[in-house]
Amino acid sequence: MKPETIEKQVEHVGVGADFTLSSALAGPLGAVFRDPVPLTPFRLGRYAGQGVISVSYDDGLMDNFTHAAPLHLKHRIPANFAVIAKCLIRSATTARYMSPQMCRVLHDLGFEISSHGLLHCKRLRDMTLKELHQEAYLSKAVIERAIAVPGAVTTYCVPFSRVRSLHVNYLHNIYSVVRQAGNEMNELPLRANRCVLSYPLTNASTFQDIRTLIDTAIEKRSALVLMLHGICPNDARPTRFEVPARLLDQILEYIAQQGADRLMPVRLSDLPQITRRAMQSALRRNGQTGWMRQVRDTWASLRT
Repeated sequence: MKPETIEKQVEHVGVGADFTLSSALAGPLGAVFRDPVPLTPFRLGRYAGQGVISVSYDDGLMDNFTHAAPLHLKHRIPANFAVIAKCLIRSATTARYMSPQMCRVLHDLGFEISSHGLLHCKRLRDMTLKELHQEAYLSKAVIERAIAVPGAVTTYCVPFSRVRSLHVNYLHNIYSVVRQAGNEMNELPLRANRCVLSYPLTNASTFQDIRTLIDTAIEKRSALVLMLHGICPNDARPTRFEVPARLLDQILEYIAQQGADRLMPVRLSDLPQITRRAMQSALRRNGQTGWMRQVRDTWASLRT
């Protein structure tokens, strides 16, 4: 599928200007949720230097809608769903990927929809300048047109989870957050024009592994990003990039038990605001420290 083809087809598969959440949930999509209550919007005032966590899903798979989203609503934990523009278009002919209607429902319920690329068939480092431009601009435009929410896509989750700093700088011209793998915590405040690093979960991941990461984020007051793909039923054998719904339920329950004053669940798009707040706090602390040092030095000189 060529980029030009995607642009032409998106006009025929979008949700339409008359879309409403209530009408969508009154149809077949509503069977996935039980009286869903939209998530509480992010409030920067609740951030006071505690640990931060984001849960992010790649590829826009159908089970993200049917299995993951209901669990997030159950535990009141936000999430980020990164969709591939091509697969969003192809959802009309396959049951593997979420449709534009599903993505719009998630958006209206308070979740974040992100770009996971245009075609997801080539690493960024292997793209021509034209392909990189289409990857960055067109994927965002296609997804926003498909779900009929201009400006909704502000984060980019790197296909194949690896990217060079040159590409990151370019992507930051369009997106406020660029996320990749890395198996590292993110210190707050985040450094400018750097990727947000994440911990990929696989079928080998255990609850104890994730619990240790969460506890570390709380202790170090850093930002932890968990990257998932598929969520399989509990009676199914997970493939490499799947985790059972039971494990996801455990993880989200543990996050919710910590309380937002110790561990604040946020969307990826909330991280820039948190970074600005963390920078302001650091400047105030440094300023106060410098002022107190000056007072001590002055007092010492007077005594002598």
